[in-house]
Amino acid sequence: MKNLFLLFITSIGFAQVGINTENPDPSSSLDIKSSTTGILIPRLTSNEIKNIIQPANALMVYDLTKKCLSQNIGTKDLPEWFCLNANTNKSFYMPSIPFETSSSKTAQQKDLYSLYVKQFATPLAKSPSSPSAVPYYLSKQDLFYYILDADTKVFKNIKIDDNGIMTYDVVANATDYTFINILFVVK
Repeated sequence: MKNLFLLFITSIGFAQVGINTENPDPSSSLDIKSSTTGILIPRLTSNEIKNIIQPANALMVYDLTKKCLSQNIGTKDLPEWFCLNANTNKSFYMPSIPFETSSSKTAQQKDLYSLYVKQFATPLAKSPSSPSAVPYYLSKQDLFYYILDADTKVFKNIKIDDNGIMTYDVVANATDYTFINILFVVK
C-alpha cells in the first residue's frame, strides 16, 4: 500500500494540469480549454508592477497604466518590463554604417545583421537608467532585409541574401548627397 501511495504522489508531481480537458497537452504545465471564455491574468498599475519583489524572467501581468500585456525581459535582480503590443514597430531602419566610396570597387560586402547587433549591443552612450544594451533580434533569420533607395550613381548591383549579407559595387566617388536606406522588417 505504501508503494502504491508513493507511486500516486510521484505521478501527480509530474502531471500537467488541465482545466476543462481530460488530456492536457504534454508540452504544457497548464492547459485550459474553452470556446466561450478567456484567461484573466493579474492586472496591476505600473507602480504596482515596479513593486513586485524579484519578478521572474518572462513573468507577465496586464499593465493598467500602459494598457498592455507586460513581460519581464530582465532578470529577478534587474527587472525590465516590456509592453507586448500589437502596435509595436514591425520595421525599423538600420543604424548608420560607413561605406567606403572613395574609389570604384566591385563585389563589396556588408553583413548588415552583424553590424546592427554590434551597435545595439554596445551603444556609444546611454542615459543613466537605460539598460546597457538596446534589445535586438537574436537571430538573423528573424528579419527581412530591404534596400529602399540608394544613390544609383554610386551604388550598383545591390543584393541582399536571407542572412542579411549585402553585396554591391561602388562605381563612382560619393558626393555630398550619396545615401543608402536600409530597412529591417520583423518576420
